[in-house]
Amino acid sequence: MDSAKQAEYVEVLRDEQSKHHIEFFRKSGDEERRRGLVNHIPLTLIAAAYLGEPLASLKPFLEQKYEAFLDNFGTTLVPPITPDVTPPPPKDADTDVSALLSSLKPFVHEGGGMPTVKALLLQWCDALGSVRAVVNAVLPFALEHGSAAANVFHSVLLVAFPFELRGMSGGAAGAQWERDVVAPLVCAGLSMMITKSGSNALRFGNLCAEPAGAQPLVLTATSIGGAVEAVREDAEWHELWAHMLAAAESKPMFLFNFFPYWSAAEQHPGRLWQRLFSRHLDPHALAEHAPKDVLFALSCFILSYYAHAQGFVAVHLVSSIRAMLLLSALVDDASFFAQLLRVVWRQVSFLVLSLEHAAQLEGVSGGTRARGERSADEVTPEELNPPELPCWAEIRERAVLTNTSHSIKLVYAVAAIADAHASHPEHDTIDQLARRAACVAIAFRIP
Repeated sequence: MDSAKQAEYVEVLRDEQSKHHIEFFRKSGDEERRRGLVNHIPLTLIAAAYLGEPLASLKPFLEQKYEAFLDNFGTTLVPPITPDVTPPPPKDADTDVSALLSSLKPFVHEGGGMPTVKALLLQWCDALGSVRAVVNAVLPFALEHGSAAANVFHSVLLVAFPFELRGMSGGAAGAQWERDVVAPLVCAGLSMMITKSGSNALRFGNLCAEPAGAQPLVLTATSIGGAVEAVREDAEWHELWAHMLAAAESKPMFLFNFFPYWSAAEQHPGRLWQRLFSRHLDPHALAEHAPKDVLFALSCFILSYYAHAQGFVAVHLVSSIRAMLLLSALVDDASFFAQLLRVVWRQVSFLVLSLEHAAQLEGVSGGTRARGERSADEVTPEELNPPELPCWAEIRERAVLTNTSHSIKLVYAVAAIADAHASHPEHDTIDQLARRAACVAIAFRIP
């Protein structure tokens, strides 16, 4: 990226960061559930930068589409929270990780403390000498204490995706670029994890707990599909579904009501979901397998699933796998990364199972699930499943021309997943899966 384009990205990203990525309240439900953080502009800018697109081409999205996107969900923009306390900078000699974690403890589940935590983490980036060092020091703490429901989606994405930008500048300029652009985004993701509240039953540590007698699943593209089918045929899955439906007060899952179902599953008094996961899906011996092979299998499964389901939630599952690929190169502790990957798979597998079950019961088609600007009637079968897949150059161009946030981010994610497996013996397989998934997102134009 040339210096002029780099400066333009810095300016826009800084502007979005100053708004704390636009915090908003939904108009229904209790305050804790209404509260959320959207990161669509920063993450779309990252995606566009990866796709090699100049920022000017995204002006219609920045000026019009995003405002319309928020209006569609009945949201009201509110001023950003300003920190009440400016944290003291860490002393030059005081770079002990335990001191860093101690300074973060008062802000656990304190939503209003997010800007303060972000400022504190930025100071620690300077003290420890790199953003990566802060991620390795803080990510286990953030996952342990934060909301797992939030972390599998936007929080983890915001921690991982900015590292994609590091390759856009080198040398001394690269260090400044990392400080100005990468660090604020990563620290925002970590601070969101730490300050957002959630149920104790959904904590990372509880999700990591391995039940006695678990039969580990060796994750391959074939075994994953078979394991998911085995759960669907298990009588306890149908018993669990009845429990989840009652807990959700029979409200349909689509399009955005899946959290009550997941919460009910994880907190079932008979631990039915834990038993099902243990019996059919649990890769608890993950650390014994090569991460690149496990990630390849998960990547193939999720890309295939998105092309089949075309669902909006599935877009985020693809992004989560991309985040895991990035974190696999950033997290130094192999055992911790294996735990993280296992928890992400637990959430992903639950969503795949429950979304498909709900779609069948509720009669929701893939086109409706896509939640795109174009309806299922407007999208042709040839667009969704072209007889000859377009090349990546054409796909990238089409993606940016949609001027839609999630289509751009999905194409970025699938292209980056394919690139990450460039040296794999079966790269042609995943490349075709990625291009087919990209065609689906482009066809629906997902805001």
